[in-house]
Amino acid sequence: MSNPFDLDDADQRERVQAALEAFLAAQDEDEMAQVMADYPFVEEPRFADGVDQLIDHASRVGNADALFRLQGQLELLHNVLATQGESDAERALGAFLYAADETEAIAVFEEEAALLRSPEARTALYAIEAGDPESDMHLEERRALWQRLAGMK
Repeated sequence: MSNPFDLDDADQRERVQAALEAFLAAQDEDEMAQVMADYPFVEEPRFADGVDQLIDHASRVGNADALFRLQGQLELLHNVLATQGESDAERALGAFLYAADETEAIAVFEEEAALLRSPEARTALYAIEAGDPESDMHLEERRALWQRLAGMK
């Protein structure tokens, strides 16, 4: 198993250790984004490769707690990476679409009305394709709610 980092360099080894500790301590997307800002190499595939190696090791030695913790943190990292480059309107639309219920979606709309009324948000909302009947129904409900709140027909 090759190491994704040159750990012969003591400074690099300390930096990787600090990044891994911060990575494991991140509780949410904002904290993980801060880890990425503090340690830019966390965004590189080699960091995820190193975490994958730790996951494999945890699996081999039967450490389920470490396995699930590492998998969860890696998923959190991937979520943050997926939202990088997302516009404010796309971020607001995501919050609107994935709100827990209609009341929360209305609150998101009221807070982000300027972004959600934008042509960019409208275009993105109608470009989304759901992949299953339940998601299709949810998407249609949110589109109808968006039209009502935006005052659009």
